[in-house]
Amino acid sequence: MDDASQKHQGGRGEAPADDVDALLRLLPELVTALRESAPHEDASASLGDARLTPRQMTALVQLQLDGPQPMSSFAAGMGVSPATASAMVERLEQLGLVRRAHDTEDRRVVTVRLSPAAEREAHVILGRRRRDLERTLARFPDVSADVFAAFVAELIRRLREE
Repeated sequence: MDDASQKHQGGRGEAPADDVDALLRLLPELVTALRESAPHEDASASLGDARLTPRQMTALVQLQLDGPQPMSSFAAGMGVSPATASAMVERLEQLGLVRRAHDTEDRRVVTVRLSPAAEREAHVILGRRRRDLERTLARFPDVSADVFAAFVAELIRRLREE
């Protein structure tokens, strides 16, 4: 068996093993780089005394980008159960970062939204993050940002399916 055959698994359009291994090595580094970047540090320092977890930051980003939403939509967007989403929102509410309200027409529906202070801070943080990503992506003119975003979204979707 030659090197090319050994590196490729199966022959059914699967990625070569070396490519998969490289991706496995990069994913934790990507998460760490995002966590250590300045916007996250700014967020933990400027959104009160509590340091936010990466999951809490993700929740705030989702609410900033998608706006107020029913708890069921929030849970789906976060990829968690409604009970987990409720606990997450409760903690963020205790920190003064989000607010919950019952729908006036259907009291069973609970809408979650950023608090005014968190919304202002999230806007600033996302502006910085957007500029950072734009600068970084500009260094790779051969890589289309929309294609890259579509790839990452599809990768996440398929990983969650498995």
